[in-house]
Amino acid sequence: MSNKKVDTDNTGYFSVSESLDGFTDSSRRIATGATTFFRNPELLRQLTNTVLPSLASSGNRFHVWCAGCSTGMEVYSIAMVVLDWMDVNRCPLQCKILGSDISDEALGIARTGRYPSLKKLNQPNSILFNRYMLDDGNGSAVIGKELRAVTVFKQRDIALGSRSHKFELVVCDHVFQYFTETRQYEYLERLMAACQPHGFIYVSTPLNQVITEITNRYPVNKFAKHFYRLKG
Repeated sequence: MSNKKVDTDNTGYFSVSESLDGFTDSSRRIATGATTFFRNPELLRQLTNTVLPSLASSGNRFHVWCAGCSTGMEVYSIAMVVLDWMDVNRCPLQCKILGSDISDEALGIARTGRYPSLKKLNQPNSILFNRYMLDDGNGSAVIGKELRAVTVFKQRDIALGSRSHKFELVVCDHVFQYFTETRQYEYLERLMAACQPHGFIYVSTPLNQVITEITNRYPVNKFAKHFYRLKG
């Protein structure tokens, strides 16, 4: 994918044709095509070390919004980690993970939950993968019933935010890089508004000025790279 800006219009997007990266939606809108299981180990580590223990001590609900989820691998990776943590710690949180994207094609793959040629995963991720994913016998892996029970996918533009629901964790990873600084500020406002007081937000951006905006404008404490907790 390219980070080259489009200079011929006012959309605020980076190069549409290159950013689609293989998706064939007729609408030709931006889609985040690059994704894989357990792509962000630091996010998942902070999830188990900080986010889940904190929420478990203060409540029993864990609702997550993965904005720009592409084909769903990020959603299912988070779900596997959360389900495993709840099992090990005997802490049955009311868990639901929403994955949203603007690509019909990507969401179709996510909802089906079938992924080809995914047998090579490094330990310890392969343990979780083999526990929650099923082998269809034809070289593809399919999500199991436990993952399907805690995940849902909807077509939604980040610019629309969340209509009314508030989440304990909002994740927007590897998405902002496809948008201009102005558009990133707009999306950041929507993501922050969707987060519960004392909730957590993970948002990655390559722009230092946007990172500075997060800590200067919003009531958050930063505790890890790209990871913040809202103050009450």
